[in-house]
Amino acid sequence: FICQELQSFMQSLDEDERTLPSQSKDKSIAGDMKTNKASSSAASSGPKNIQILVLGNGGAGKTSFINALQGKFDTNVRPTIGFRPTNMLMGEDKVKFYDLGGSVKIRGIWPEYFHDIHGIIYLVDSSVKGNEEASLESVQLFKDTLSHSTLRDKPLLLVANKQDAPGALSADDIRELYALETLLPTSPYHVAETSSSCLSSSADEPEVIEQEADPRVEKSVEWLL
Repeated sequence: FICQELQSFMQSLDEDERTLPSQSKDKSIAGDMKTNKASSSAASSGPKNIQILVLGNGGAGKTSFINALQGKFDTNVRPTIGFRPTNMLMGEDKVKFYDLGGSVKIRGIWPEYFHDIHGIIYLVDSSVKGNEEASLESVQLFKDTLSHSTLRDKPLLLVANKQDAPGALSADDIRELYALETLLPTSPYHVAETSSSCLSSSADEPEVIEQEADPRVEKSVEWLL
């Protein structure tokens, strides 16, 4: 008797399943998808782990830029040999900066870091105005680097450094010289200006360097993040 009752119950379930409108099933699936999307969106809005690549010619001021971002004011900075990783907490986000050496020998390892990074900080020496050879070398290196397929569409912060040098190239000069509109038709980019040591100076006494970070350094990185 129990077996007969169980068999009847299972048959009734089968009939209910067969008569269930397909539209109700679709709504259920759609509801699950919406829930999954909402969960994914909530997760993506939390703290992030961000990796930023810091590039540029040797002597462009990459290490000084990162030091200023950390509140360090060492004006006797040695050239980076290989790479120097720096971890920082910016807001709720954990950011790792890879400061790569800019010498000819070190540039060969640059592409090894292109795949896993989320954005690029590229520093150029704005004081090369009038030095055609140095300008052409800097522009060519920049174009060769940013033309790499792995960096396509990744956000770029181009820093026109050493603005305190007499006759330094302005952000507009850099934008035109490096042909950014042509080279980066789809990539988001921003051109920022900073002083050579990335420290600030008084408007009344520009020769007096104050021990505080150039505020444009942090502001420019905020754009990138």
